[in-house]
Amino acid sequence: MSLRPVANPPNPFATEARKWLGPPPSVSVEVYEERAKSILSENESPDIPFRWSINPYRGCQHACAYCYARPTHEYLGFGAGTDFDTRLIAKVNAADLLRAKLMKKVGGARASTFRA
Repeated sequence: MSLRPVANPPNPFATEARKWLGPPPSVSVEVYEERAKSILSENESPDIPFRWSINPYRGCQHACAYCYARPTHEYLGFGAGTDFDTRLIAKVNAADLLRAKLMKKVGGARASTFRA
């Protein structure tokens, strides 16, 4: 199957539009594997409506500039900018880690989210 690139139409609410002078720079996604120690992250920020997040990978192609997880890429020697969007790290043992954590008895239910 061959995919064709799609160009987004100009924003009808913007007062200006930009066009590439040449072809846009190519962006390649690199995927790395790691055996993680955990896939759960605890969050105590009042700005985020959940306490736990389940992270089966590091990095994300959604490219949200405000993402709280961006700075963690710098611990790996990558940048928090476009490296976060194009250098993804898959936690190959994520299912095993989640299974083990869910099998433990803990007190009380807590809200959690899969990183989307």
